[in-house]
Amino acid sequence: MKKQLILGITLLATGLFSVQAQDNSSEFLANTTFELGWGYNIPMSPTDGIKAGDFSGVNSLYVGAHYQLDDFWGLRGTYAYNGFKDKDNSDFGLTFHKFMLESTFNISKAISGVSTQTPFEVLSHTGLGISVGKSELKSGSDNIGNVQIGLMPRYNITDKISVHLDATYVINFSQNYGYNGGPAVENGDSATGGYFTANLGVALKL
Repeated sequence: MKKQLILGITLLATGLFSVQAQDNSSEFLANTTFELGWGYNIPMSPTDGIKAGDFSGVNSLYVGAHYQLDDFWGLRGTYAYNGFKDKDNSDFGLTFHKFMLESTFNISKAISGVSTQTPFEVLSHTGLGISVGKSELKSGSDNIGNVQIGLMPRYNITDKISVHLDATYVINFSQNYGYNGGPAVENGDSATGGYFTANLGVALKL
């Protein structure tokens, strides 16, 4: 009898836990959107010995997920590939693999006071992360801390699909490589670097 009682309690507890886990999973997915974007990079600093325009181009790609905490605030995690290549000589260049964790804020809802989703919205995002820089000229990697801030106008096609433009400025701390793959500055020291990205993207809620 005791064994049957224990078995019954165990099965009941397992069932309740399974239902709760499914509810939590459903709630998480209901508040999560998955993003994909592609776009343009512009190096801003350091630019010792290069023309920034020679290393600008459509060589940015990112994927990420955005979790909505409430009507205004959210959390966003992204991985981005940002490449910089000399337009005249592909032997010169620098790529970044960037991982970011950010907070987001819905500016449109804060201004309008409307908590429901509208067709057009503007979000801001800012956060911290790390990048791994890879030079075309040197072996090894440059591990960098980053901070970034961005603005993201988006258009909600449906409740589950939206398109957006993500304009972001990235600051690199102690950047050792320049955008041509050589030293960041002529004397060989590291520098505080920065670049701008503009990505067209799509977001999907499952």
